[in-house]
Amino acid sequence: MGMTNKYRRSIYVGFAGLFLLFFPLWLSSYLISILIFIGLYAIVALGLELLIGYAGQVSLGHNAFYGLGAYTSAILSFRYGISPWLGILSGMVLTGAVAYLIGKPVLRFRGHILVIVTMAIGLIFWGLFGEMDFITGGYEGFSRIPRLSIGSFTFTKDIHYYYLILVIFAILFKLTSNIAKSKIGSEFRTLDAGGGGSEIAAEALGVNIGKIKTQVFVLSAIYASIGGSLYVHYITHIDPTPFSIWTSFILVVMVVVGGVRSLWGALLGAAFYVGLKELISYAMLATQSAALAGFEIVIFSLVFVVVLLLLPNGLVQLRAMLSQLWMKREPKSSRTSSPL
Repeated sequence: MGMTNKYRRSIYVGFAGLFLLFFPLWLSSYLISILIFIGLYAIVALGLELLIGYAGQVSLGHNAFYGLGAYTSAILSFRYGISPWLGILSGMVLTGAVAYLIGKPVLRFRGHILVIVTMAIGLIFWGLFGEMDFITGGYEGFSRIPRLSIGSFTFTKDIHYYYLILVIFAILFKLTSNIAKSKIGSEFRTLDAGGGGSEIAAEALGVNIGKIKTQVFVLSAIYASIGGSLYVHYITHIDPTPFSIWTSFILVVMVVVGGVRSLWGALLGAAFYVGLKELISYAMLATQSAALAGFEIVIFSLVFVVVLLLLPNGLVQLRAMLSQLWMKREPKSSRTSSPL
């Protein structure tokens, strides 16, 4: 039975991979751009899945790391002519170092105090992005950020970036899955009270709580940095707007709505958010009503609350629900083995 389930899972993954590879070839640039943004958000959400879903630590300050990676890569490549790939790597290193310095003292807090402190950090960095105009270009930002390239090939079309984001997401997903299954992943889970863990019990067993918290915090910040860098080299413009505290809130909501303790929840949550945002934008254009813009946050919040009421464990719960419905529809004779 184990081999059968593994074989079926491989088939599903194979079909999903083929779909993701070839389906976008028939889509418009607009629809491909939507898929790109889903991938970008999913990369950042993967890191938050480890932080929130596995380690039970909530952060509303990851807009800071998302922006730090973006600004580092943009400034180095635009102002100093450094390769964007080196800019992305530099952003990862700088963001990881900043997250380490912040995480050491901040992660001593727990619960709602940790949420408030991380939110304050996000607000501080958002303010710095706007006020340090001599470095960041201020609230207007700057454009003409170089696009990514490999050798003589430059990623100039949306379909190019789609495949790039798809490959990077797949690599990070596999890496995150391996981390979750490793010893360090098990140590992360000892911190998650909602998942049956206990910091007090883990500390009694000799687990270095401070070290584990800092490790997962830094790792999730690096994921955010990668997402931010890829974002600016796709948009080729940067300003503080995409890195506000609202972004942190949305990222956490993606993780919760997608499924807190499932890596697929990162992708499902990102797809749900981007899809809902585009539907609201389409409704505004169709009705030519500017009033909807003022209710965008209300609509988002209402839909998210309804989803969580219906699916407390997130969108990943749909698979189990559909399987149960299928089993109920299946004839009883086909589910019971013959006594002979």
